Amino acid sequence: MTMETIKTWLLVAVGLAVAYLYAAKVDAEKEALEAQASLSEYRSQVNEQAARRLEEYNRDALIRQSNFERSAQAQHARDEALRKAVVAGNRAAASLRDQIAELERRPVPKDSGTAAYAHEASTARGLLGQCSDRYRALDERAKELGSQVVGLQEYAAGVCQPSLQ
Repeated sequence: MTMETIKTWLLVAVGLAVAYLYAAKVDAEKEALEAQASLSEYRSQVNEQAARRLEEYNRDALIRQSNFERSAQAQHARDEALRKAVVAGNRAAASLRDQIAELERRPVPKDSGTAAYAHEASTARGLLGQCSDRYRALDERAKELGSQVVGLQEYAAGVCQPSLQ
């Protein structure tokens, strides 16, 4: 092989190497642009998802707030109804105690048999008054607890898990 042939082959080899390097550079730039586009698309998707989740969260928070306010109003209404029922119960119990006191003021009969019956009736009236007071207190507490349970159920359903409504 002559020097000229070697030079020619060497120039061809250098030309091929330059062409290969240029093609590799173009491919790398193309891949970089594709990666940048892919990253941009991914960021766009992430931003859209974040916006949707924020919108869902805000909508859920509004539902929870609305349900909380409705639950609080309903609880207030139940408490007011309970207060009125307690007042009515106290009036009824006071009326019963007044009737018992009126009956207790009657004179004791002189006849021993009738006096025994009168004593038994007096004892029964006293027990009725005591039972009435205890029953009224128990009824009041039961209504308070019932109202509290209903309020907690409304809170759990409407505020803690509004999507279940």
